[in-house]
Amino acid sequence: MIKIATGYGFVASTGVVTLNGINLPLDNILLIVDDTQGVIIYSPAQTATKAASYSQGTNSTLTLNWNTSGYSNSDALTIKYDDGVYVLPVSNVSSISTVTPTITAGAYTAGWEVGGLMTFTNVVRGTSGVLQSIWITSKSAQTTPFKLYLFNANPSNSTWTDHAVTTTNINAADVSKLIGVYTLGSFDSGLGVHTIYTLDGIAKDFVLSSGTSLYGVLVCINAFTPASTSDLVVNINVLED
Repeated sequence: MIKIATGYGFVASTGVVTLNGINLPLDNILLIVDDTQGVIIYSPAQTATKAASYSQGTNSTLTLNWNTSGYSNSDALTIKYDDGVYVLPVSNVSSISTVTPTITAGAYTAGWEVGGLMTFTNVVRGTSGVLQSIWITSKSAQTTPFKLYLFNANPSNSTWTDHAVTTTNINAADVSKLIGVYTLGSFDSGLGVHTIYTLDGIAKDFVLSSGTSLYGVLVCINAFTPASTSDLVVNINVLED
């Protein structure tokens, strides 16, 4: 990591710079600028400003090749050095949040809510992220598409009820919390008695108003009949900022 030395000594008549508390090889000393004179007095890139000699120790000393005999010991110096510590960049982390809503093991009419309000917990470490994908699994073979409405805060002003019509549910105070509605119309039952719905490549940025959770309401687009009260599992994948 590149740093600026906070303690040093300078003897202008001999061109000796003492690097207080810096015990590093010469290769780690990157640049010395005499701010008072407005000149570079040490840089390994030019012959005229290379070090004449160097002694590494608790307080390393660098003898300049540059002539500073006309300068003052009190000149202000900026000394840049590499402390040799490499800080790994913090990379984005992908998180998956899963909800198994309690649903009704009976017939649903098209447009009905499925499972009530769902809470996708701990989707981010901070307050923002990128929604990457959504997938739903069913233990029974189904053919209805679903819509998943997502909120960046709890839509608590509204009443959310499983196995009920959704067209009049949302309260005006919760509308601004919506971040999107996602249709899962691609489904497959190719392995037997099951169904998987997938929606990839969403790349939706969002910011939470508080907490670390997203909230969801699932709606069936067509009529369907689940096989059990735990027939569906809803998953979201978020790239955390």
